[in-house]
Amino acid sequence: MRRKLLIVLLIIVCCNSSVLAVHIKGGWIYYEYLGKGINDTSKSLYRVSLKVYRDCNAPTPGQNDDPLQLTIYEGNSTTPYSTLSIPLSRIDTMDKKYYSGCLSAPPRVCYNILVYSQTVELPKNSSGYVLSYQRCCRISGLTNVTVPSSSVGNTYSTTIPGTAIDPGFIKNNSPVFAQKDTVLLCHNAHFILDYSAKDIDGDSLVYYYSNALNGGATTTPIPSPSQTTSQFTSIPYSSGYSGSNPFGTNATVNRTTGMIEGNAPSIPGEWVLSVSVDEYRHGIILGTTRKELHVIVGNCSVWATYLPSSYTACKGTTVNFQNQTNVSNIIGYHWDFGVLNSTSDTSTLPTPSFTFPDTGSYKIKLVVDMLGGCSDSATSMATVYPVHAPKVNIAASGNPVFNDSKVSFIASAVNTVGTAKYTWYKNKIKVGIDTAVYVDSAMHNGDSIWCRFVNNNPCIVNDTINSDTIILVVQQGWYISGKTISPKGFNISNALLNISGATTISLLNSGNYLYELISGKNYSTRQSKNNDINKTNGVTTLDLALTQSHILGKNKLNNPYKIIAADVNGDGKITTLDLVYMKRLILGIDTAFTNSTTKENRLWAFVDSSYQFPDTTNPFPFKDSISYIGLSANKTNQTFIGVKLGDVNYDWNPALARTPGKVFVRPKKEIVESRGY
Repeated sequence: MRRKLLIVLLIIVCCNSSVLAVHIKGGWIYYEYLGKGINDTSKSLYRVSLKVYRDCNAPTPGQNDDPLQLTIYEGNSTTPYSTLSIPLSRIDTMDKKYYSGCLSAPPRVCYNILVYSQTVELPKNSSGYVLSYQRCCRISGLTNVTVPSSSVGNTYSTTIPGTAIDPGFIKNNSPVFAQKDTVLLCHNAHFILDYSAKDIDGDSLVYYYSNALNGGATTTPIPSPSQTTSQFTSIPYSSGYSGSNPFGTNATVNRTTGMIEGNAPSIPGEWVLSVSVDEYRHGIILGTTRKELHVIVGNCSVWATYLPSSYTACKGTTVNFQNQTNVSNIIGYHWDFGVLNSTSDTSTLPTPSFTFPDTGSYKIKLVVDMLGGCSDSATSMATVYPVHAPKVNIAASGNPVFNDSKVSFIASAVNTVGTAKYTWYKNKIKVGIDTAVYVDSAMHNGDSIWCRFVNNNPCIVNDTINSDTIILVVQQGWYISGKTISPKGFNISNALLNISGATTISLLNSGNYLYELISGKNYSTRQSKNNDINKTNGVTTLDLALTQSHILGKNKLNNPYKIIAADVNGDGKITTLDLVYMKRLILGIDTAFTNSTTKENRLWAFVDSSYQFPDTTNPFPFKDSISYIGLSANKTNQTFIGVKLGDVNYDWNPALARTPGKVFVRPKKEIVESRGY
């Protein structure tokens, strides 16, 4: 009996140890938009992936979740929408193999990364989704977490945007962090840590320190369901540290690049680091992705070069340079001052001076050689400013414009270097900041636009300058809109809408067109088309037979559009000459028909759909244009009916857009004979 009880106790201890999984060292969640749902096309399809970092010790049974349970919430709801069961895809090992010979006593840096990936279909909604995974526990002995850190859990989450602000936001891919995690920091040493991410959508990314999040406990190691955003809690940081201050006050994260730079803590150990990145599109936040990592600070020393992150100079002045570390065993210096296509911008002096040839930004690099064969390097940026005041001009995307137009104003500046700030004014009222482009959709005649430009140039007394002023001319406009269709009602794509009169322009349309014209002016519109991919689409030997039958009076073409189609040479009558031209097109000798009057090469004729034929058996001449005298209102339903010349039985296929196959042409002497037609 005593032996059975001991076995049961051992099983309980074993299982609890496995479930606790006291080994987690970081992680994050990301997703990809894959398009419409497969099972339900009204939904959106995403691939959700998680990376969970674990120590490199051999796992005990149950430490690696397989599958992992991911909880999905709608917007701010605290009721789970669903739980996604994600299998373990693979385990990647990141074991740092190379350590600089300049390091003394470096500790091992190693992670096993558990990778989970699964697709999920989610309905479109206004509030988006929160993805959450929680698991206990972290490793023991974390330096910036209260004791015992092995009872502190983890929360990894990300957000998918909804349609509330923009329906297109659901087509989003979250930022993906760089996989540069085998980093060793030596205590008190200067470091640069790459926490950058890439966004394939081109969205703007803003980085910042954030709280590492607790989740799960020794009593409930795998919460089911995982919590959502409003329920998240921070891990208990040690005194003097926080999510926004994980290393102390000597290391900052660049909000634009995600690079963390500063001095490592003075205390060796493992430190929790959490960085969030907000994703912006058109100035609107889409979501937040957060990555946690346990960073090793070793009880090691490094002989490092160190330069200030930036230098500032005025054009023509000399800049002094010096390595910022106080190391006695340096035996050689190699400076490069970053002048492109130059071999005279280097120095081997410990404290060189250099005069840059022009304004701009230059990348400075220092390499030092030390006793024992070690070397180290550091880089910095030098910005050289002009000594003359900047100038700024602005241009409008259009002037004059219509009353409902969107107008873009673009500023261009000279004598500038580095960061600049633009402040836009409309009728002396500030309307936009911090960008060289201002867009306005509510312009009125006589509105004035200008911008104020600040370059933050330390080399001149006044670096604030006002641009010229644009006075906008806004005209009343009216739209003309309609369709381009075949006699059977099919859209005809790639036809040219030709507008003449007060405005002359040709517009390619897809079967529907809309264009705005100045009020009160005279215009005329007509359509043309000679760009068919398959020239003979709709024109066959059957059309030849039907046209021949019409000429012989056996079976007359019974529709004015069919008669127009048969008159391929545009002389207002149907003769055997039309048959010759149709046959030449079918055989590939010609690629279009030539109008005998206008000499225009064409494959189509177009008729104003509102035109009433006085004689449907003789439609010539017909109305092929629409005129507007003193345009004073929107004109809709301005439809043209397009007739494919030669297609007298209406079998032109709008879906047939492939390149024609090979055409075998008979000798010329056999096809010019028109006898019998």
